[in-house]
Amino acid sequence: MKFRSFATALPLFILLTSCVTTLSPPLSTASPQQTTAPATTTDTVPKTQAVKLGSGTIRPVYLLGIPPAGKGSPGSASPGQMRQAIAKITSKKPKPDDKKIFASYRGNGSQRANNWMRNFDFSGVSWDSARTATLISDRHVIMAGHYDRPKGASITFHDRNGRPVVRTLAAVKRAPPGPGGSPYPDVTVGRLNQPVPNTVTFYPVLPSSNYSELLLNQDMLITTSKREVFRFNILSAYHSAAIDIIRSGNSVKLDLDRAWGGALVAGDSGNPGFVAVSGKLVFVCTNTFGGQGSNGPFYGGPVVQGFVLNAINDLEKQFN
Repeated sequence: MKFRSFATALPLFILLTSCVTTLSPPLSTASPQQTTAPATTTDTVPKTQAVKLGSGTIRPVYLLGIPPAGKGSPGSASPGQMRQAIAKITSKKPKPDDKKIFASYRGNGSQRANNWMRNFDFSGVSWDSARTATLISDRHVIMAGHYDRPKGASITFHDRNGRPVVRTLAAVKRAPPGPGGSPYPDVTVGRLNQPVPNTVTFYPVLPSSNYSELLLNQDMLITTSKREVFRFNILSAYHSAAIDIIRSGNSVKLDLDRAWGGALVAGDSGNPGFVAVSGKLVFVCTNTFGGQGSNGPFYGGPVVQGFVLNAINDLEKQFN
């Protein structure tokens, strides 16, 4: 059975209640309840064939204007510098353990994998449940709207030394349902019962702008519920009247080996995607659709940013 995608110019997608699905060509995945993905009325999807990278630099910002204590600004980078930042610390083909974030992961403590990802701080992502949560401040998390955790749920982060930091979701704000009944955008913002300590990071986003060329072909690091990282090329980042979307996948034109990729499957919804700017992870998306690449809300877009900021404002009213 086929359903419409976020934009009519994109391939058809299936939104799974508890997972991501496929990019073109379609690929079968486990199918819980299926719902229709809402469609935008304005076709603003740029063509995804190779074009020259846009000139200029990207300077990330913290959504609330407050960087983690002692971490400073993420700085800025040009498109060329962004690609080089990943290429310098990785091999052309992944080694057997190059996709693993942890060598061991337990509730009472974890050990990071001894690979290139030690250059980045993943302490702000909670993987104690498949319903992943990502910190955008010391007390606010982002989850997939169709695969979130409820109010009162426990959330465990592991700090930079692998020690568990446990919090409770004191309140949540899910985006309202779209035409197909799914949250639109596919985002839930949660508020923790208390801030995390300085040993746990949170992530900056891109300032709201038009990134359709500037981000094209950059490396995106897509995480999974198995606590792995896939590398994909960004195919497009665009804004429409109703939604902000970023897409990634394998590109035959670029030198990124396909072995760095992998299929995003049931349970990977809500896992964050990042780009690297000045050696820091910058939060750009959460998974909604998948397969050999991802497709989901773009946190550098004005619609999604607006929802997140309004949700934070509404949540904070409950605690003032």
